[in-house]
Amino acid sequence: MTNKNLAILASMAIAFTACKKDEEAPAPSGGNPTPTTGTVKMAFNLYNGANELDMNTLYQDGAGHAIRFTKVKFYVSNVHLTDHMDNMLGHYEDTYILVDAANADNTFTLGTLAPAEVHGAEITLGLGPDVNNSDPLTAEAPLNDPDMMWAWSTSAGRMFLKLEGRVDTDGNGSVDDTGDADFAYHCLNLNNDLLREIHVHVHGDVTAGATATLNTKVDLGVLVSNLNFVDHPEAMDGGAQCVIAMDSLATSISELE
Repeated sequence: MTNKNLAILASMAIAFTACKKDEEAPAPSGGNPTPTTGTVKMAFNLYNGANELDMNTLYQDGAGHAIRFTKVKFYVSNVHLTDHMDNMLGHYEDTYILVDAANADNTFTLGTLAPAEVHGAEITLGLGPDVNNSDPLTAEAPLNDPDMMWAWSTSAGRMFLKLEGRVDTDGNGSVDDTGDADFAYHCLNLNNDLLREIHVHVHGDVTAGATATLNTKVDLGVLVSNLNFVDHPEAMDGGAQCVIAMDSLATSISELE
């Protein structure tokens, strides 16, 4: 066989192999569809004034008493996102958030959203009656957190806000003396008295296939600015001090600059 014939046969073999591979390669059938929505998260960053919250640091209540937080927790629900004209972009009524200073991170997934420029969030501090009255034994997290319920009566509903810590009662700047006291605010009720609906200016560009995080700042200095933990070291249920605390919580949340 001549070299010319060998070259022809080799070319035919290569062509046959290429055709076979083409036949075996499956035609694209869609594969992973192009995403049409993005994921939206909301972060609650805890601060005291201009500094991130440090649970080991001494701060001041509204009357100037030295305090140290040992627990800060509150519920957020009924989140709605809006554009720059306050038009509704997304509804997340079934997403419940429990902000907890003990968490290393308080970033929560709201859900998905079509591409948009978010300019604001309408949120509720606390839980509506239907949710608050739900059975904690069958509820999913974070509605099943026993720390946010009365140990003696889980049917009494969840605490909307829980503040605990130590306060300097003798004025020497320390909270660890034997004469100093604990403070505890456990604010809850089964109606709408303590619910607070607020609008927070937050900005984020939601793009298909990506995640956008809306960052808020929770200023605990503002939260305790109208509270006196020496005169009122305890507040329970929906009493006057809890009303003040929930009002202050509503004003403590803003966009993280």
